[in-house]
Amino acid sequence: MRAFFLYWFLPLAGFWGWFFAARFDVGYVVFSREVYDKTFAVYEALLGMDADAIAWLMAEAIVFDSFILLAIIAFRRRTKIAAFIREWRNPAGEGSDRLQERYDSIAYGSGARAPGKVREAV
Repeated sequence: MRAFFLYWFLPLAGFWGWFFAARFDVGYVVFSREVYDKTFAVYEALLGMDADAIAWLMAEAIVFDSFILLAIIAFRRRTKIAAFIREWRNPAGEGSDRLQERYDSIAYGSGARAPGKVREAV
């Protein structure tokens, strides 16, 4: 997941950060409206389409690619996901305490219980 964050999310955050900062003319050289207009004028000339439509096409492509990457990640972790769903769907019978402990460890930290719950003496 760290690699996913580094190689997918950070470049997108950098691009969209530049896009909105330049679009609203933050002021620095790279973030100026002039650089934004020149950049999209190049794209407009290369693609032969309106510059405003290019940003929407990029956003749609990024959302589509993100769904594909999340599907690949879900496929690679399908056994863990299936085990979690099986455990989650289990009624208050066998194993429900393990699910609650797992939820509490995720929500409140390792070995912790939900506020107001007291551990039973062994």
